[in-house]
Amino acid sequence: MRIGISGISTSGKTTLANALVKHFNCGYCCADKYYNRDQSSFPRIPFLGDMIAEWDSPQCIFWDKFENQVESMQDDLIILESFLLFYSKKVGDTIDGLIALEYEEIDLPIALARRVKRVTGEEVPKDYKENPKKSEAHWESNYFEQIAWPYALKNPEYREPKDYKKPVLRLKATAPLEDNITAAINFINELRAKTESS
Repeated sequence: MRIGISGISTSGKTTLANALVKHFNCGYCCADKYYNRDQSSFPRIPFLGDMIAEWDSPQCIFWDKFENQVESMQDDLIILESFLLFYSKKVGDTIDGLIALEYEEIDLPIALARRVKRVTGEEVPKDYKENPKKSEAHWESNYFEQIAWPYALKNPEYREPKDYKKPVLRLKATAPLEDNITAAINFINELRAKTESS
C-alpha cells in the first residue's frame, strides 16, 4: 500500500511522514531528496529587480530519479511525500490513499512564519516589505509571499488532482500535530483493513 502526503511548503508533510514511518516502521520516499541544486536549469522569474531561479517549480526536481526509487520500493506500506506529489502521473497513479495537509488563504502569516524560521532560523522581519533585501529573512519573506505561496494556490492539482477518486484524508496544516498524527494513523489502519478484507 502506498500513501501520499501532499501540501504546500511548511504544511507539516515531513513531520507527519516521519511520525508515520516511526509508528508503522514502513518505507518512505520524499521528492525533496531529488532536488536539483544546479540552478542553471531552473525557470527564471523577475523578483525584486533581478531574474532569479524559481525554486518551487516542478523543474527543480529530478522526477525520473524519484519515480525510479518509488518503483523499486517493495515495502508493504510506503509513505510518499512531496509538495508537487501529483506532478508525476507515474507516482500519482501508484498511490492508494492521500493525506492532504491544507492551509486556507488566511493562514498565510502562519505559513510565512514557518517558512522563514525553517530557511533562516529567524522570525519574519517587521519591515520585510519596506526593506526586501536587508537580510536573508527579509528576502525569503518576500519570496514566499510573492512567489511560492501564490504558485501553490494556483496549482492545487499538484497536491490533489481534480475529481480524485481514491480515499483522501484532509487535515488542517494549522491543527495540533498530535491530532493530525492520530487521524493519519487511523486513516491508514482503516485502508489496510479494507484492503485485507477485500
